Amino acid sequence: NYYRYGTFKDCAARYDHLKFCLSIKTKSSQVAQVMIQKRDADSRAQKKSLPNSEDVWSLRSHPPEELLELARQG
Repeated sequence: NYYRYGTFKDCAARYDHLKFCLSIKTKSSQVAQVMIQKRDADSRAQKKSLPNSEDVWSLRSHPPEELLELARQG
């Protein structure tokens, strides 16, 4: 977690997840389903907004000129 996101993981998120799970036990199945879907969507959106290892690389549309020069010479 430290190398990917730059911070150490703490237990607060896991504790929040536990509290959420306990809170939906008292809800009807339809309400619980909606709450779970909303929480999952929020979690995915938050995770996408964080930096990750894929931000380091950029997709190339063509090979670098240096590589083409080496291929022509060799």
